[in-house]
Amino acid sequence: MTQQTWLPAGAAFVCQAGGIGMLGVYGFFVQPLASEFGTGLAVINLGPVFILMAPAFVGPLAGRFIDTRSIRDIMLLGVVIAVTALLLLTRSQSLLLIACCFMGFSIGQAMYGPLVLNSLLIKVFRDRVARALAIAAMGVSFGNVCWPFVVAWLMDNFYWRETLAILAATLLLVVGFSLLLGVPRHLGGAQDSPPAAGTGGSGFLRSSPVWLIGSSASVIYNVALTASICYVPHFTQLGFSGIDVAALLASGGVAGLTGKLLVAAFADRWRAWSRIMAVATVILMGAGFLLLLAAERYFPVMAAVAMIGGAGGAFIPLHPFLNSSYYRAELMGRVHGAQAPMMLPLGLVAAPTAGYAFDVTGSYQPAFWAALVLLAVSAALLLAIPRPVTN
Repeated sequence: MTQQTWLPAGAAFVCQAGGIGMLGVYGFFVQPLASEFGTGLAVINLGPVFILMAPAFVGPLAGRFIDTRSIRDIMLLGVVIAVTALLLLTRSQSLLLIACCFMGFSIGQAMYGPLVLNSLLIKVFRDRVARALAIAAMGVSFGNVCWPFVVAWLMDNFYWRETLAILAATLLLVVGFSLLLGVPRHLGGAQDSPPAAGTGGSGFLRSSPVWLIGSSASVIYNVALTASICYVPHFTQLGFSGIDVAALLASGGVAGLTGKLLVAAFADRWRAWSRIMAVATVILMGAGFLLLLAAERYFPVMAAVAMIGGAGGAFIPLHPFLNSSYYRAELMGRVHGAQAPMMLPLGLVAAPTAGYAFDVTGSYQPAFWAALVLLAVSAALLLAIPRPVTN
């Protein structure tokens, strides 16, 4: 493939770094918000729920636009909405207004996030779809490695509102420019879709893979998201400094990058084993939580974070890759849109419940045990998916 052909994957990399790649830094704002507004962590932890609510609500409608409209225009609109919401959030003086602004940011992020990006890459790339998805997903790892250090420095030198304003300006410049440079305006719609093996047609909602994959992905994403929120307070409670915590978060990002590199290297050749690869990531993530429950010293904790981050990183491209193993490329917007609402039920309760458990028990240990149970359910759902049919 030519350099020009890979530009959409590069733009997707930047979007992922400036989207869900930033979620890990939410924990830096938990204590300042709780202190300023005099509320518990259970309330503050509702914030990331909006990240899951937004694609859940807009996914089914957005899926149809993704399959028929210019994807670049959709993503640029999302960047504008996200940046505007963050800037308004810096001026908000109540939790209700902050919640509304964060919902606006979540809607914007969803419009340039995985729901749109994965559909774009599956439509553009043919035999190397796993590699393209992995390149884009590496942006999440890049964000996980870089943003904690950036935000830790900003929070040490600026008020949290000023920190958010700086982040908003950075998103507008970097993500907006990458989209203008890397994604041609004409991309989008069924006319850009390569052929793909698997189930297709208007009856795809009657097939089991769309529901089993979506439900399993919901568990994995929610567990990983909730863990990222719990990390900063948990590691602080263990006595680690701010820089130590940033390094721990970065280790998860590096491990996530490794997981995506493995997907890029092998998944396209092992498409028939895609669901088994997904199960392996769930097992690795569960082992990481077991170690996290037992570890108190720095390097064992780092190993646990690396295992969880590596598994979560690998699953980010594996999820759309699984979908592409069963459904035609021109259906990807609608498939991902149909799966988006599945993230909502667990997303509404996971992070707030973890925060409530911390408020009551003073520990995130109950939340980590619950994550293990949910991961077992996710593995069972993946094993129930029939083997994909490939050309």
